[in-house]
Amino acid sequence: MKRWLVQYGISVESEKESRRIAGELLSPHGVVSELLPFTAKDGDNCLTVKLLPAASVQCLSGTIEAHVRQLEAAGRLTCMTLEPEDRELILRKRTLERLDMHYRQFQEEGGGNISKAKLYKNVIAPYMFNVPLDQVCVPGLHVSLGIYHRLYTMMEAELQDLDRVIGAYMVRVVDDEDMDEGEVLYHHQLHGLKPYVEAMQEARAVDNMVEDLSEELEELESSLAYAILQARSLDNIMSMKEEIERLMERKRKLESESEDIKTGTKSPVPMALSQASWTPFSRTTMPGGRPTMVGDLLGITWRSC
Repeated sequence: MKRWLVQYGISVESEKESRRIAGELLSPHGVVSELLPFTAKDGDNCLTVKLLPAASVQCLSGTIEAHVRQLEAAGRLTCMTLEPEDRELILRKRTLERLDMHYRQFQEEGGGNISKAKLYKNVIAPYMFNVPLDQVCVPGLHVSLGIYHRLYTMMEAELQDLDRVIGAYMVRVVDDEDMDEGEVLYHHQLHGLKPYVEAMQEARAVDNMVEDLSEELEELESSLAYAILQARSLDNIMSMKEEIERLMERKRKLESESEDIKTGTKSPVPMALSQASWTPFSRTTMPGGRPTMVGDLLGITWRSC
């Protein structure tokens, strides 16, 4: 720092003088010095952990207070008093009169510019009803619908997990040689699980392909390592490397396909819930019954309850 200042013609006291002044200022505060591990760059511009000297004061609050007092005595303290002002914070209530005042200010001073709405308490339109705000109840309907939406989503997720357990069990049952697949899948109480079971069987077939690819990849990687150790031809090594990359890419695609099948196939109970609760009168409801606004849950609530 000193060399940099001198380079620009700024004269400072010597390091010896700086240490003397710092020692006089810090001596009453119990300075503790020790070696602590820090990261530092070496000659090769690499970071290494070294024990470097570090210093601290025993009582930080006392040191800060003494420094503030010293600045005050020298006349360099911007705030000459540390006592907070004894004044009460006034919070004005939002009333119809103040809403009307802020709206007029927004129109006259802000020119109706939405970007300036925050300067006028975000009042960008006149109030709709001449009802005092202290007589307006909490929007309990929207609060209740928000809670209902959360519970409904949790229940749907739990039912999805339950259906997955049942579907996985049925896949094992169907594969049993002693069981009739048609008798199980077309049972009047289990027929809803047929598409889900078929999807799980498809996913398991993809998983088996992934396992076969993993074994083939393991063999190729071992062969590649052996070829490198034996210093075989570069063409042979590069061809094996390209084959490994091709198989790894195929494995990733199969894993993604399996995951899409497992997560994209909706189980019967949540599907039945969606069909029972869906209402065509919700203007902002997505296909499948998932609402995009809390307000759209009103029709779903009445149909589901």
